[in-house]
Parts: sequence; C-alpha cells; structure tokens
Amino acid sequence: MRILIVTGKYPPLQCGIGVYTRELSKSLSLKGNHVSILSTFSKQKPKFFKSVELLHGVKNWNFLSIFTVGKIIKNMTNEIIHM
Repeated sequence: MRILIVTGKYPPLQCGIGVYTRELSKSLSLKGNHVSILSTFSKQKPKFFKSVELLHGVKNWNFLSIFTVGKIIKNMTNEIIHM
C-alpha cells in the first residue's frame, strides 16, 4: 500500500510530532507498505529503514502551503494520506 504522511516536523528536529511520525512511518514500512513523508525538514533519509521516501516541497508552512501540498499530492498515486 502507498501511504503519504504530511507533517510539519520530522527528525532530526526534536518534537513529539516528529517522533510520532518517525515511529508511525517505521512501523508501516516494516509491514510492507511504501511510505512517503512530506515535511519541512525532509532533507535527510532515515537510516533505520529503507522504504520511507522523504519528499522535498514545503519550505514554510502558511496558508499558501495548501497549494504546494495539493500539487504534490495530485502528482502522486497514494492510497492513504495521513495529515
């Protein structure tokens, strides 16, 4: 299954949302899913598992970010989007 997770923060940033997203994506990928993460901090590939794809796209989260996120989602073939 192809899953996209959209989040404002992702490690190496230290925060609860980032840790939650990292653990969720890790668990989903270990079950055989292809997981993509769209986040502000998505320039580093996680070292602990390989089937997570980090997308570059959102520089700043503001009202206009919805258009950037919409374009990225439109060009993908995800079965589930988790925001």
